[in-house]
Amino acid sequence: MKHKIEEKRRLVMCYQNGESAAHICTEAGIARSTFYSWVMPFQTTVTEAGTLVTPQAFDALRRKLRSRQLSSRSLIA
Repeated sequence: MKHKIEEKRRLVMCYQNGESAAHICTEAGIARSTFYSWVMPFQTTVTEAGTLVTPQAFDALRRKLRSRQLSSRSLIA
């Protein structure tokens, strides 16, 4: 059964508000591995500056940094 994004968000919010993954998965009839794959995109990290960063944004920043590092190396060489 395919779950809509709204349902996924609702279940992830329950988890973020303290409900156990086991209980959510039992109630929704989904595997924990499936549920945790839904949780990952909604996780955020707070930087020292207080900025919220999602895993997707972090990966984009990491790729940008790597690209700039490679560019600066080619300029030095």
